[in-house]
Amino acid sequence: MKKCIIAGVVFSLFSLTFSYSQEMGQSIDSVQIAKDAATLKEAKEIQNKVDKAEKEAAKGEKEKKKLEKELKKAEKLNNSISSKKKVISKNENRLAKLERKLVKGEAEGKLSPVDIEKLNSKIIKLKADLLKDNEKLKRLIRKQ
Repeated sequence: MKKCIIAGVVFSLFSLTFSYSQEMGQSIDSVQIAKDAATLKEAKEIQNKVDKAEKEAAKGEKEKKKLEKELKKAEKLNNSISSKKKVISKNENRLAKLERKLVKGEAEGKLSPVDIEKLNSKIIKLKADLLKDNEKLKRLIRKQ
């Protein structure tokens, strides 16, 4: 009977110690879980900050590209305007030269009626081209 009592006491001490160690393990686990939750929360906050920074950087890049594109477009428009002015000036010089040639040839009587007709058709064509180019130039200037 003494053996049974001793065995009961030893068993109860053993079970008490075992249950205490489980409670300690559980408290350690709950502390660990709390730490893990806090770490996870911090990681999520950091990830959110990183994502926001990446979005801001992407937004900045997009804005930069947009400004560069607008600048390029403005440069292209300015080049088109200067090119069109150059073409108009060149055509006006040609027109003046053809008109001088026609007047001089008629005055001297060196031009045949066919030559006069050719010069007149060239003059008419150049005048039409000048009108078109002037309209295009006006449109380009309005865009600017």
